[in-house]
Amino acid sequence: MKKVLFLSALLVLTSCMSTKITTEIVEMTYADIIQIEDKEMSKGTQKVEEAIPEIKEIKKEITTDFFGNKQEKILDEVIIQHFVPKKIITGIKDVRVRQEVIKDQEIVVEQVEDKTLNKGIEKVVQEGKLGEVEITYEDIYYKGIFDRTQEVSRKVLVESEPKIINIGIKEVKTRTVVFTDQELVVVRQNDATLDKGVEKVIQAGTLKKVEITYEDIYFKGVLDSSKEVFRKVLVQAVDKIIRVGTKEITTSNYLNYSNNDLSWWYRPGTPTATIDSKIAALIAKYNVYWQIPTTQKVVYLTFDEGYEYKQNTLSILNTLKTKGVKATFFITGGYYSSHPELVKKMMAEGHQVANHTINHYRASTVLNQSTQKYIDDVVNLDKLVPGLVKLHRPPEGGYSERSLKILKDLGYKTVFWSFAYRDWETANQPDPVAAKQKILDNIHPGSILLLHAVSDTNVSILGDVIDGIRAKGYTIQQLPR
Repeated sequence: MKKVLFLSALLVLTSCMSTKITTEIVEMTYADIIQIEDKEMSKGTQKVEEAIPEIKEIKKEITTDFFGNKQEKILDEVIIQHFVPKKIITGIKDVRVRQEVIKDQEIVVEQVEDKTLNKGIEKVVQEGKLGEVEITYEDIYYKGIFDRTQEVSRKVLVESEPKIINIGIKEVKTRTVVFTDQELVVVRQNDATLDKGVEKVIQAGTLKKVEITYEDIYFKGVLDSSKEVFRKVLVQAVDKIIRVGTKEITTSNYLNYSNNDLSWWYRPGTPTATIDSKIAALIAKYNVYWQIPTTQKVVYLTFDEGYEYKQNTLSILNTLKTKGVKATFFITGGYYSSHPELVKKMMAEGHQVANHTINHYRASTVLNQSTQKYIDDVVNLDKLVPGLVKLHRPPEGGYSERSLKILKDLGYKTVFWSFAYRDWETANQPDPVAAKQKILDNIHPGSILLLHAVSDTNVSILGDVIDGIRAKGYTIQQLPR
């Protein structure tokens, strides 16, 4: 029974209890203080940052019973703002200002190249000056301990000036050169006692020779200029005097000489080539070369030039230049008219250029027509081509006693040969190996070699032939005049 009454009473009391949910904002401040040192604030200064309170949102459940008693139960807490303690910031930066005068340790030296001063000479044109600068610094200390320095201003007290030294780069070299005139002044004098077409040298002439001293100016090893400082004549020029015959040749005088058509031939052999004794007796009277009487190991290289084939002559000239050989070229009037530049090149490179007639007529054939026609065919080439030497090679090797007499009277030496071979047929060229051996097997002291420039074989073997001649102990010279 009692138990029933208790439960009933408890039920009544429970039914009289009330419950509610509340939310409140609570602000809380604490007494914490933080001391902070600030390196950016000067020593002796302070800055206070007040505390920031903590703010909470608190959710509670409040229950009130029959007797008015309350019970609170925290259901949730949310921090809206965290507490930040009060900060007292104290500066610890100690700035100390100082000034310093800095003087350059040494004068800057500038070297300037001077073309007016000789190499090795130096000239001070500005002594130079040491610079002075006043610099203001801020030295930064923290709590009495040095941390760093910073420059805040700079003032130039004395402007620096470099020491300037001019360095001579001019080098003067003295040289002496002897110049010889390239050609003689030729004076031609008419002589009525000499046959027309005949020329006689009565004064050989002398080339002027001058010694010139130069000063060559170099800058840093490179030639800049030259100037003549002295001139001395070593040899005075003397004109070459030539008497030129004006006496008309009486062509009838030559009719007493045989005009039988002869062709040049020789017998190959050792130690020298030979010719028939009758021919030897005939040519002995008329200034004829076919080999040069000598015991010296010397040979003479000659080329006949009737026309140009491919560019063989240019190749021949290049080979002769490379090998350092001077030769004799017998040219026709037709060749000169077609290729004057090659003839000028021959002369410019020191070769002899000689007479092979204007029209390449065979001597006896044209003499049967007219003595004057033959004479004109020879001497007119000298008029056409200045600088020809007085050497004549008869076309085709054809001659007669009459032609030899006329050539002698005209002042020419007739040049035949002691070696020739069948090299003139451009479509039927000899084998190069056999040709080279044939040439080298037939040289002897005084040999006059005849080669045709139209021959491709001659062009291809010329360098080796020259080497072979020299290997046998021979030198190659120009024909004596």
